Amino acid sequence: MLFWLYGFLARIAIGEQLEPGKRSDYRVWSAIFILFPLLIAGAAYFGRSFLDHANGFAIWIAATGFGIFSLAICALWARIVPAIVSFALGGMVWSASIWLAWHAKF
Repeated sequence: MLFWLYGFLARIAIGEQLEPGKRSDYRVWSAIFILFPLLIAGAAYFGRSFLDHANGFAIWIAATGFGIFSLAICALWARIVPAIVSFALGGMVWSASIWLAWHAKF
């Protein structure tokens, strides 16, 4: 279920020391914070008509391509945009996404 949590607890149990996050860690996670709702909204918008007519293999190819595209965009965003800017924009994007979802505008 939560395999990352199990791994984290196992690493603590064997005595591994926790280290503070690095600047690159903050940049990557802040990029994921802002890009996640945008990529999901884009996938929902562009994938709706595709999923109605696609077979299993086409869906698998599209999902793999979307995953690679998402990782590339996230890596590029993390390299260019500072973490504080991503967190500020992410707060606005998440607020707008929650408001749109609450009012059924998706």
